[in-house]
Amino acid sequence: SYNVISNGTFNNNINSGISLLFSWKNELANNTVNRNIEGIYLGNSSEGNLVNGNDVGYNLLGIHLESSNNNTICQNNLLKNDHSAFDDGINQWDLNENGNYYSDFDCSDSNADGKCDKSRSIPGGISSDRYPLASFLKQQNS
Repeated sequence: SYNVISNGTFNNNINSGISLLFSWKNELANNTVNRNIEGIYLGNSSEGNLVNGNDVGYNLLGIHLESSNNNTICQNNLLKNDHSAFDDGINQWDLNENGNYYSDFDCSDSNADGKCDKSRSIPGGISSDRYPLASFLKQQNS
C-alpha cells in the first residue's frame, strides 16, 4: 500500500506486466507495458489505486480488474491489445472528464473536444469510461 510504480518498462513477461494483489492506494503512472498476457492486473480486493498515464499495448488483455473496486483508471493509452480491458467490479475509468484512449474503439468526436461522443462500456460488469479519448495521448515516458 501507498507505493508508486512509475516510469518503468514492463515488457515480454509470461503473465502480467504489472500485477497488484490485495493492494490499496498505490499509483501506477507513466509506465510502458507491452507484449504480456495481461498488461496491468489488479486483483483480490485491490482498492483505491490510481492507474494513469500508462502506455499499455500488444497484450492479450490490456488492463484487467478482478474482484477489485473503487480504483481509478484514466489517461492511459490502450493500444492494439487483443482485448483492451475487463472489469468485474465497480471502478472509475475516467477522472475530471478525461478517460482513456482505446485503439479498438470506434470513436467520433463531432465537437472536436478530444473526447469521443459516446461512452465505452468496459466488459465484465457495469463499469464504463464516460469520456474515452479521441486520440493517442503523448505520455511523459514516451
